[in-house]
Amino acid sequence: MTITAPWAQAISTLIVGMSVAYIAWRQWQTAREKLALDLFDKRFAIYQTITQYYYPSQFVVDTRPDKEELLNAVRASTFLFDKRISQTLVDVYLNEEEATINNQLLNYAFTQMKNYMHFDKPLKRKAFKEEKPTLER
Repeated sequence: MTITAPWAQAISTLIVGMSVAYIAWRQWQTAREKLALDLFDKRFAIYQTITQYYYPSQFVVDTRPDKEELLNAVRASTFLFDKRISQTLVDVYLNEEEATINNQLLNYAFTQMKNYMHFDKPLKRKAFKEEKPTLER
């Protein structure tokens, strides 16, 4: 039977504790990256649906979503984007026939949506630099 020195036990305990802390930190990083990827996929699906609906000529295949798919994308934007973006998309959806207003609103919404879709920095969003166009009738 060997008797180890107290300092050897302390060092081994410290090494095991540091290893456990590193593994926990890496798991946290992995979970954060997975969240970023999941959010990116969902946000990009909304962005793509809205883009295909309002600008179908930009796509090779005519796969314009129907009105119900667009409404589902606008509703989902409430949970995945900032309040200003989702409200802008609702405004565009409700005032679909007014093309000039919608172009301004869509450009604003697309710019802000792109700010949200940075995969490398999921929880740090760029500040809103652009003012939202107003609905003038």
